[in-house]
Amino acid sequence: MSAQVEQLALLLRMAQRRLRERLDGLTDAEYLWEPVDGCWNVRPRASALGDRPEGGGEWRFDHSDDQPAPAPFTTIAWRLMHLTDCIGAYHLFLWTDQQEPPDNWLEVAPAADAGIALWDHHATAFLDALAGEDDASLARPVRIPWWPAEVPRWQVVANVVAEATHHGAEIGVIRDLYLRRQLPPG
Repeated sequence: MSAQVEQLALLLRMAQRRLRERLDGLTDAEYLWEPVDGCWNVRPRASALGDRPEGGGEWRFDHSDDQPAPAPFTTIAWRLMHLTDCIGAYHLFLWTDQQEPPDNWLEVAPAADAGIALWDHHATAFLDALAGEDDASLARPVRIPWWPAEVPRWQVVANVVAEATHHGAEIGVIRDLYLRRQLPPG
């Protein structure tokens, strides 16, 4: 494994490990908790929000092509499904012949255990594929449809690292807020 691949894999493994530590003991109530009105979440297909909810099966995560301003606050479930969708889609672009993921390819998980298992599966597959790379293969260009230009494959991997770090930290903060929320007297 080249030094560049090793560094990117190390950063992603660190982000994955930290996220998994923060997800330990996650309940369905926390997973779906909406701390403010208008949250984006995972929902049954018929009640999903936005003009283009994402995911397959009976559940979707709220999404809109035109991002509302200000952006909606998103739940742990939404963030974990978004992150799983991200790592899974980029895996398809980098290590398969698919130029775009199939519509609604991700089976959205409505429960915490299933969401965590789905994240683990896709993160592990991404890391396993990355382990087979070298500097030359990561330097090859790739075109991601929603990116403005062709980029070297290592930039896509670096973006996955940034997403895992960013959303993992957010999930940790939401768990902290959930554990310290003000419950009604009662």
